[in-house]
Amino acid sequence: TNSSYWTNWKKVIAFSPAYWNDLPMMDKVNLAVLWLLGLLVIGLLYAANIYLGNLNQDEGWYLYTARLLAGGQVPYRDFAYTQGPVMAGVYALVDPLVARFGLLAGRIFTGLLGLGAISAGAALAGKLSPAGWKPFAIISCVFLTGINVYQGYYFTVVKTYSLAALFLMTGLLF
Repeated sequence: TNSSYWTNWKKVIAFSPAYWNDLPMMDKVNLAVLWLLGLLVIGLLYAANIYLGNLNQDEGWYLYTARLLAGGQVPYRDFAYTQGPVMAGVYALVDPLVARFGLLAGRIFTGLLGLGAISAGAALAGKLSPAGWKPFAIISCVFLTGINVYQGYYFTVVKTYSLAALFLMTGLLF
């Protein structure tokens, strides 16, 4: 019955696997709605940061370096560059889009890298969690990292954070 989980406070508070298995269909629908609302909030937060986020001075530097690399120049030999070449190489792949759509394309690409990092982190949380706890580990990871205004901004501006997080999370995952 519906009141049975409220009487067993350990299962309710901890959201244990037993609680998950005992959920009636309506509660599973409510959890699915929670997922959809959470993903909608993440999407709106990313869209707001992509479009309205303050310009960071480094964004132009990174995109210009990627353009030079895409044009055949070599960092450290043909132009000065103070960082490693990996980010410039990755962003050089999307330089045609940046040439056409400007900073917006760079920010959208950075946001996709950030979403990839969040997804890899969620997969890692699911992989490391005990059996039966995977859905809760995954949803917690996605919501705590995705619905974080500060991180959302840094996962959408053209800087190293998204790419570094993606590399770190996939490295730990595999």
